[in-house]
Amino acid sequence: MRNLLWMASLIILFGPNPVRSQDAALPDTAGWSQELAAFADLGPQSRQERQSRARALVNARLDRSHTKRESPGPYITLIRTCFHQARSHTFSFNTLLGKKVDFLGPALADLETALELDPTLNPARIALGAAWVEVGLPVRGVAHLMRAKALLDAAADPGDPNWPHLRDHCLHGLAYGLLQCGLWDECGEVLAEAADHGHSPTGDTLEGLRLARGGRTTEALHYAVTMPPVSFRHQTALSSGMYPRPSSYANRWIKSQALLTAGDPQGARHVLGELASLRRRPLPLARDFWQDAGLVCEVLRDPTALEHYKMAAAYSFIAWFCTPTAYLPGPVVLGYPDPDLPVYVSPQGGFFGGSPFAYLALQLSRASEDPHADSGQEAARLGSELCTILLRRNILPAVVHSFRGQIMAAVGRTGQSHADLLAAWQGFTADGELDAGTWLLLGLQEIQRENKDQGLGLIREVTEAEPGNARAWRTLGIAWSTVGAADKAQQAMDRALALEPASLEGWFNAGVLAFRNRAFDQALSCLEKAWQLDPGNERVQHMLQTVANARRQASREATTTGR
Repeated sequence: MRNLLWMASLIILFGPNPVRSQDAALPDTAGWSQELAAFADLGPQSRQERQSRARALVNARLDRSHTKRESPGPYITLIRTCFHQARSHTFSFNTLLGKKVDFLGPALADLETALELDPTLNPARIALGAAWVEVGLPVRGVAHLMRAKALLDAAADPGDPNWPHLRDHCLHGLAYGLLQCGLWDECGEVLAEAADHGHSPTGDTLEGLRLARGGRTTEALHYAVTMPPVSFRHQTALSSGMYPRPSSYANRWIKSQALLTAGDPQGARHVLGELASLRRRPLPLARDFWQDAGLVCEVLRDPTALEHYKMAAAYSFIAWFCTPTAYLPGPVVLGYPDPDLPVYVSPQGGFFGGSPFAYLALQLSRASEDPHADSGQEAARLGSELCTILLRRNILPAVVHSFRGQIMAAVGRTGQSHADLLAAWQGFTADGELDAGTWLLLGLQEIQRENKDQGLGLIREVTEAEPGNARAWRTLGIAWSTVGAADKAQQAMDRALALEPASLEGWFNAGVLAFRNRAFDQALSCLEKAWQLDPGNERVQHMLQTVANARRQASREATTTGR
């Protein structure tokens, strides 16, 4: 019991850990100290009962993998076993139907339940943290791995033969998760601690990527030049077997990321060199390598990004559970995302791979569908997390700010939205670019902030630059209506309908404008046309009822006055 209380006090010191010179803190583990303390306060019999239930829950799955339970390896095997179960199960009628059964979700849920029963079951926690990072939810994974590391630090026992294996798994998993979160300083500290107990080529690569993605360009380029080439096992001939083969791919990868972060995507693509020879090679960190190659090409609008993203997805067993999402009718911000590029979303909702901009557009769509529901708020959270990571990597910051601004606006967080949209506007303006979506939304927000001239000026910039943009004319109509210029608002709405006569939004906004002007018959006519375009639309139906009620009320008032 004394050891458990010691662990709990260490967790209080360990979390939350403030981030230096970065946008957000590490996941807050301070609340877990209370969970540990509560577990420690249990009586011996209750504690033993919960530990037995937790191990029985996990062991029931481990028995299927026929492995020993001396390190996190078996627990990671548990996750991988789900892949083999899914593969064997779906080689059946489900395959013909194109269905994929999610065996991974229940396995993760069982591990979560086991850790709720016994928060000291550290091997399971390490495996669970690594799994959350793998499925595209690195913040959640890092929280588990931080807790595991705190327990290992508190219970260090040189006499325990399993402790070094647990520690190595934990440190490498935590370093990788911190890198995925964009927490460069913390990642460096964990990598340095891991290096004190043994050299690792994978650790060397992670250190180079940390420097490169963190904006330390000169250090990263020097590191890439001096780092020894990483080897991978290579089949030299059918009868010769597998032999280590050194490759400079990791050195070029680090250089590429350094240049991309520095704002030189052309240079980043150049140093990657010819990539065809690396396909189907068992490269260490292969999924991340191909994902970054795809990102470089996407930033350059190079169509080979599609091949690289598909290659990245092929290098992880989690891909079996992910379905590429063919999102989108078109770009959202300055040509991003490319509708031909896939995005892979794990069943848990995390960004597994593919185009990060397509993932942001997907979360924007989900947040807009039902902003007040849990699903809308969760979409906003996931989208915001990815935006933060991309901004830490300096990947098209103006584009990312615009995405986050639109996502925050969709769920009603106008303060955060305005700050992001303003940053996006400043970035686009500095580059001599104009993004209609950013300008229009920012213009409306400026009008709401009583900055009418600035808001109208932003919207009119779009109508002047893109006179055929019906959305811009609709927005201008809304803006004129907001400031009380009814005639100008009507002209703008008429212009929008002339450009898109079959637009639901056009007829709906025209109906709302007529309603505000108390032209009830005209409002009903416009809204009925909107209803014909989308029968059953709840928003249109509600507005029709509102206008009809207002017209009846006005008619009664007129009758009463006439008497």
